[in-house]
Amino acid sequence: MVVTQIDYETLDKIADSYIPLLGLISLIMTIKANKAILLRFAHLFGLVCLSYGVMYLDKVFTIWSIVGLNYSTHTAISFVLTWHLSHYVYTLRLLWISLFLSYMALMLYQKYHSIPDILTTSIVLFLILVGCQLTVKFVLVDKAKTKWKTTNRNQ
Repeated sequence: MVVTQIDYETLDKIADSYIPLLGLISLIMTIKANKAILLRFAHLFGLVCLSYGVMYLDKVFTIWSIVGLNYSTHTAISFVLTWHLSHYVYTLRLLWISLFLSYMALMLYQKYHSIPDILTTSIVLFLILVGCQLTVKFVLVDKAKTKWKTTNRNQ
């Protein structure tokens, strides 16, 4: 049995096609949902804007380069698309996370980014997203529930 190694260019094409395919899958899954489509599109759009917004902040304030790192847009976009798919196609969450980790390994193998680049980008986005979720849950949702309970008691 002869095992051949895939060349750099082929792996590069695979890496280049990953994010567009994941984006297309995100759009298709959002459209197929048949419920809360506008909310899901807004979620997807917001996540993509977040990843590019952090990139913009890095360009303006040179946040990553101050510590000798690079903001990884590849990581950021794949992270937010994985986040979106993991929330809305929950049954395939392990698949999305496995694909994300495989893409990170491919980026390391291809030397697109370093481990610290990938980790810091992922951690920053994760913290922002968890902060947003907690804010929505504890501020907006709990306020709405409290207001609803108060309104119903007074009737």
